[in-house]
Order: sequence, then structure tokens, then C-alpha cells
Amino acid sequence: MSAFFAYLYYRVCKVFFKWDGIDGNRAIWAVTTIQTLIICDFALVIFIFFGGSRAALFSYSKMIAVSVVVVSIILMIVNGRKYDGRYDELDSRWKDEPENKKIFNGFLLILSMMLPWVGLFLISRLK
Repeated sequence: MSAFFAYLYYRVCKVFFKWDGIDGNRAIWAVTTIQTLIICDFALVIFIFFGGSRAALFSYSKMIAVSVVVVSIILMIVNGRKYDGRYDELDSRWKDEPENKKIFNGFLLILSMMLPWVGLFLISRLK
């Protein structure tokens, strides 16, 4: 899983390199957002598995919001330290990736970035 997030960081950082430079702030933000959404999806699946309802979610909405913000801040700090200055290392690892593999991996990357949002959408359809 760590290789996935490293690849996500590398590809997003590469797209925004002109604006962010080697720091990759937008890439760190993207990795953090996807990680937070995945955690939220797993938590919601567990909640639903144990018989939770939409009304129960709304009654805890403030606590959930604060928890998500805290988790996001923690992940942002962890990812910032983990990927700080690693763009060159990751570039040397993936710069010679064949074009067809790069396109396929880019497609999978976009798909995997959209998938966590689907979980939240499905939760909004609960009764």
C-alpha cells in the first residue's frame, strides 16, 4: 500500500512540479485526502455492519467532523515528513516507466482516487 501512495505522490507532484517544486504540497494534500477518505469509508462500513442508520450518523455529526479533521491533520504531518524531499528518489524509480504502463497506471490511479468518493456517496443514500 505504501508503494501506491508513493506513486500517487510522485504522479501528482510531477503534474504540479512547475508550481510546487520539489516540495510537492499538492501531492501531499492529495495523498492525505485519499487516505482520509479510505479511513472514513472503512469506518462507515463497520458502522453500517453493526446496524447503524443515517439518523444515528447525523446525531454524531459534529464529533465525526472533528475526528476527520484531526485524522487529516495527523496524516498531513506524517505524509509531509515521509515524502519531504523524496521527489528525486521517486523520479529515478519511475522516470523510465514505459509509456503504455504509465498510461495504464495513470488510469488505475484516477480510478482509485475516485473510488473512495463512491463509498461516501453510497452512505448518503442510506435510509
